[in-house]
Amino acid sequence: MRRLLFVLSAVFVLSFNSFGMSSNSSPFIVILSPRHNAVLCEGRSYLIKWKSRNVKKLCIEPVIGGHPAGILGNCNVDALKGEFLWHIPKGFVSNFGVNNEKVKLYLCNKSETYCASIDVVIKSICINPIRRKPKPL
Repeated sequence: MRRLLFVLSAVFVLSFNSFGMSSNSSPFIVILSPRHNAVLCEGRSYLIKWKSRNVKKLCIEPVIGGHPAGILGNCNVDALKGEFLWHIPKGFVSNFGVNNEKVKLYLCNKSETYCASIDVVIKSICINPIRRKPKPL
C-alpha cells in the first residue's frame, strides 16, 4: 500500500511540474523599497529594491498623472541584481508647476507581461529635520 501511494504521489508531482504549474517556475516581480507612499525629493538619489524570479531584464518607469515620465536604465536593468539607484533630477515635478506629486513607479519585464507598481510622492522642496541630541536623564 505504501509503495502504491509513493508511486501515485511521484506521478502527481511529475505531472504537476511538467505542465508548468510549479510555483518555482512562475515569473514575478515584487518591489521591496521604496515603501508605498514614501516621500522622495527632487535632487536626491534613492535605491529601488525588488525581488524577481524568471525575469532577465527590467524596465523601470515612473508615471505622473497617467503619463510616462521617462524610462530608467533603458529597459536593460538586470533583474537579478535586485536594485537600481534612481537619481531624481531637479525639476522632475517642479517643472510642472507643482511642489509635490504622486508618482506611480512601474517595474516590468520588457514585454510588460509581468509588472509590479508602487505609489510614491515626489516633492520639489524637502526640509531635513533638525536632529537634536537627546537630553540626559
